[in-house]
Amino acid sequence: MRNYDELRLRRPVPMEAESMGLLMTTRTPALSPAERLRKARGTALVLAGLGLCVGACSASEDSLSSGVSARSEEGSFGASSDMSTGGTGSSFGSGSGGAGEVSLPPEVELSAEFELPKAGQRYVYAASPEHDSVAVIDAETLAIHTVEAGETPTYLQTLAGSDAAIVLNVGSDDATIIRSADGKSTTMELDVMTGANAIAVSPDGAHAVVYFDAAYASSAGQLGSFQDITVLTLDADETKQHSTAMTVGFRPIRVFFNTEGTHAYVVTEEGVSILDFAAIDTDGGTIAAPVPLGPTAESLDVSVTPDGKYAIGREEGSSIVRLVALDSAELQEIDLSSLAIIPMPTNPDADAGPDAGPDSGPELDAGDAGDAGDAGDAGDAGDADTDSGGDNADTEPSPPPDTTSPPPPEIISLAVTDLDLSPTGDFALAVARDASAVVRIPIPGAFTDTSQLTVQFIEDELVGSVAFAPDGNQALLYTTISQTNERITILDLDAPEDYRTVQLRKAIKAVAIAPDSDSALIIHHKLEGDANEIGLDVPTQIDRAYGYSLLGLDAGFAKLELTDAPLGPFTSVPDGSALFLLFDESAASYELQRVNLATFAVDHMTLGSRPVSIGSVPASQKVFVGQDHPDGRISFIDWVSSEIESVTGFVLNSRIRE
Repeated sequence: MRNYDELRLRRPVPMEAESMGLLMTTRTPALSPAERLRKARGTALVLAGLGLCVGACSASEDSLSSGVSARSEEGSFGASSDMSTGGTGSSFGSGSGGAGEVSLPPEVELSAEFELPKAGQRYVYAASPEHDSVAVIDAETLAIHTVEAGETPTYLQTLAGSDAAIVLNVGSDDATIIRSADGKSTTMELDVMTGANAIAVSPDGAHAVVYFDAAYASSAGQLGSFQDITVLTLDADETKQHSTAMTVGFRPIRVFFNTEGTHAYVVTEEGVSILDFAAIDTDGGTIAAPVPLGPTAESLDVSVTPDGKYAIGREEGSSIVRLVALDSAELQEIDLSSLAIIPMPTNPDADAGPDAGPDSGPELDAGDAGDAGDAGDAGDAGDADTDSGGDNADTEPSPPPDTTSPPPPEIISLAVTDLDLSPTGDFALAVARDASAVVRIPIPGAFTDTSQLTVQFIEDELVGSVAFAPDGNQALLYTTISQTNERITILDLDAPEDYRTVQLRKAIKAVAIAPDSDSALIIHHKLEGDANEIGLDVPTQIDRAYGYSLLGLDAGFAKLELTDAPLGPFTSVPDGSALFLLFDESAASYELQRVNLATFAVDHMTLGSRPVSIGSVPASQKVFVGQDHPDGRISFIDWVSSEIESVTGFVLNSRIRE
């Protein structure tokens, strides 16, 4: 059933707007919605002509609490952290146009997020698939010991807040649970489903969900089941550890956990399958039939509130936002295409506001309108005489009748191009790129009372994606579809009308906000061509180079850094003081960059072999960098002093696998 009212927006909003079903904050527009829409579509035509449009890559993978998961994603932004449970991120969507019009391409989401720790509190775990073992390195002493695993250990994930890890052994269809203390480790094997390539760990580390993610089928080496999962019950007491086989909806896409870690929510193409860990531990495996999210959930961008009560989602190219109560399966929806935007009159004399109404009413009654019509006829006659050279050649036609009839509503596309859930889960932001609008949707109130919706227009900006700061106080609005749009907007969620747009120097490819919410890393597009070509002007040199920007959210200050290669894995240290960046395999040098997030100063470091993975070891105040080395090499960097220590000599099949 649909629970929404027809909504009408006026710009600027009169006092009676609240009674019309919507509260809106806005600024006096420089362009009408239709003009902005035409301008955006014109940009699409230019981009299409230049061959610069970017296609969609993946759905948004937001998170509840601090669950973590792992799969093999070497070379991607955020290296190997599973975005389904690793933080918030912007997602892709689609603009829509009328008949004969060119639609803008979908927003593109890359896995550009600050990586969760890929180590324990003190120990780093490195799997060696060729030797069926895992090396455990003490970040404080650099001592190494090796533990046996199953056949071909490949996908490894640590348990947050502890010195423990899970590694999936793809050759023996089991998982090795490793727990370390005092320089020693214990292990235990638990059966898992065949072909598993993803691990999602609950925030309390007591359970994990192992499944096959079809998006990474090539990394798994074989197809896994599209509906089987394995629930691992984890405990320091090995006698309490066990695995449970479960069946969920078709094709698991991502996994969320509630804040308490008592339930997991597996998003599938058929809806959300709910896992009650207490029931599973007591009663064993069952079928977790999915709660439907509408006719199809295949293209839905779905998030689950931290309390586990609601799932909210959108469908690509649609203006409908859906909300389902996970306990009752009650489905509600709001269709944002019901928002009709009425432009301001261009003739100030036609203002029908409170002051003009009483004075102009008597002069514009039906009788006067009729007289004006007669005068118009006489004017037409005069024109006829003028054409024939008669005496009425100098006679001017009477002016057209005045009117107070309001202009008709201007309906424009409000397809939702991104939908992100706030960190607290009490509201979501929906971005409608064609309207340059951001709609705040309280959960669940707006789905029964649409007067709770508020809209903020970002004037003269093309915005299609949104990313929440972890503290929930600010959000970043931007677009990834244009390789020439070089602007990003900082939205203060307490005062959205006071948004600030920051001019960058390169177009945006992806955005990641630091865990402390003070700064953001912006990864840029690179235009084709050699940046070092002789005779280029500075803007063209910048456009043709790789690079990233650092953005201070409070000051709105941005700093551009140009690089010789695309950005690779990166991590922020737990206290938020520094950011460490690697570059992909095309980099000519083995460079590592350290960014001081207080000053944006960048230190350049060179390692002895190619860096391929990175993460922090909190108890040691060190960052580890796994390197491509035939004998295995990890360097540890003190994130305060930048002192580097390396350990070499254990075989990792040429790289750390996480």
